[in-house]
Amino acid sequence: MRVRASTLVAGVFLAAAAVSTFVVSQVVNSRREAGAGAPYAPKGAPQVLDPGAAADRGAAGVGWLSGRVSSEIGKLPPGTSVFAQRSGGSREEPARALANDRGAYRLELPEGDYRVWAATAGGADVRARPAFARVERGRTLTIDLAAASPLAGPVIEVLEPGGAASAEAMVTLARPGDARLALATPAGEDGRVGIAPEMGLAGREVEVRARNGGRTGSWTGVLPDSGAVTVRLVPAGTVAGRVVASGKAVPPVGFVLTVASQPAPQAWRTLAEHRFTGDAFAVPDLPPEPIRLSVKTDDGRKGTALLTLAPGEERTLEIAVAAP
Repeated sequence: MRVRASTLVAGVFLAAAAVSTFVVSQVVNSRREAGAGAPYAPKGAPQVLDPGAAADRGAAGVGWLSGRVSSEIGKLPPGTSVFAQRSGGSREEPARALANDRGAYRLELPEGDYRVWAATAGGADVRARPAFARVERGRTLTIDLAAASPLAGPVIEVLEPGGAASAEAMVTLARPGDARLALATPAGEDGRVGIAPEMGLAGREVEVRARNGGRTGSWTGVLPDSGAVTVRLVPAGTVAGRVVASGKAVPPVGFVLTVASQPAPQAWRTLAEHRFTGDAFAVPDLPPEPIRLSVKTDDGRKGTALLTLAPGEERTLEIAVAAP
């Protein structure tokens, strides 16, 4: 069954590019296929799902997005990827599929509504006006994207605490006080994201947030018509300590430590899961926001610690465990 491209494009409020690059600007073909069968990734196009999407797969059906990215200016740059972000103001990181040398890509996603765009992993940013797609259980939606000319506009530049470019930092942009995201995309290898004039944000107050691992940063102000807005990340924190048994119970011989953060109220997300032998642990690269450390020992005892680290803080603590 074919779906007209016009039904998948609703407004041009998300677009970005940088000088000497191209931007995927339109859907040139789209169709749905039933009975997708087993997931298939084109050669050279491995699939990466964000942790939130992966966690949802057991609770919801999955479908697929696939297609090709073409360019009017010649061969696609190596590292060109297609991204899918849940619609409705989601703060989940987008799912990503790397396009192969022929521009083919494939994404497996939980059913729902998504914005779909393209970018490169290299120093040149490539951004897209989004296609709006609905992923349905057991079906494949094919979206072919065409590349257009570069767009001019302001640039968001993300720097590491020491001043180096923060390669592939995740950048979000929204109006202050608005939970909906106008943009959520990784920066290029040079730490830069270009904002196209079609977004209509020049001259307006915006909130820019960036993170790379546990290093985070933000900027709030009026977005200029051109030039760079710099977001410098602050250092991540580190927690080290021991897991201790309550009462006269024997110390643990091994345990799993799950690390979760809370970047927004009621928005806990798992960052990592670590396996330790003995009773000691050390967890680096933690963001300066509420952190939850959950311990489960090999014999089933559990414990939890809640804390918030200052940028660059190194903290020592003990996590008590007891039988459930």
